Amino acid sequence: MSSIPARDMSARQYHDFMLASEADRGLRAAFQQAVFARTSPDASIFDFGAGSGIDAKVYAEHGLRVHAYDSSPDMRDAFSDYCRGYIAAGRIKLLPLPFRELLEVDRIGETAVDAITANFAVMNLIPDHAPLFKAFDRWLSPSGFILIGVISPYHVADARYAWWWRHLRDLVFRGHYDLRTGDDLTHRFGVSALKRSAAPYFRLEGLVRSAPRKVPGRNSALPASETDLCGPLFLCTHHFMFLLLRRH
Repeated sequence: MSSIPARDMSARQYHDFMLASEADRGLRAAFQQAVFARTSPDASIFDFGAGSGIDAKVYAEHGLRVHAYDSSPDMRDAFSDYCRGYIAAGRIKLLPLPFRELLEVDRIGETAVDAITANFAVMNLIPDHAPLFKAFDRWLSPSGFILIGVISPYHVADARYAWWWRHLRDLVFRGHYDLRTGDDLTHRFGVSALKRSAAPYFRLEGLVRSAPRKVPGRNSALPASETDLCGPLFLCTHHFMFLLLRRH
């Protein structure tokens, strides 16, 4: 474990920390598992907020055609080093654009992508998701899906902190709140707020387990809906929630 605050880490320090953290590896594996359960071989995917390329490299290793984006130039540099071979082979394409310019792009690839993913709470750094979902609508194929991983504002363990109680009213009545800790500003979104932002284009199909689940007597060949969807109670006991969205 590193004692360096995340905001003070370099991109490469962050990369090394995420690879070394057992808890983060498990969370990432659960997210990737949910993606692979819903994609066919050689499908195309847009990894939004791709960081140093940890997910993107796994997607490429499993045969997906990957388009990736991160707004941080330092992260893009780390990504380019970590995924160098797949970028050279044309299996991964990294978009080097400022965020505002990205939102104006008509297409991510030559054709619409089959999946859009946003792992490890990148959506918690964006105060307004409406423009992003509007762009997702242009980029996603008609039968495609979106999977996003955000910090759960319902996690009961956070009730030990005074800030959770201070923001509870906003969560109940507005569906979201802003959280400032030191120099960091993040945004916590309930399911209702995320659904509203996505609603012009997408519907919430379900909440996906943010931890691997073993079902006795069953195997991974079962439809994903039978193996990894969860109920609202799950959100109270886990730090992250994964939301699966599809077109109306």
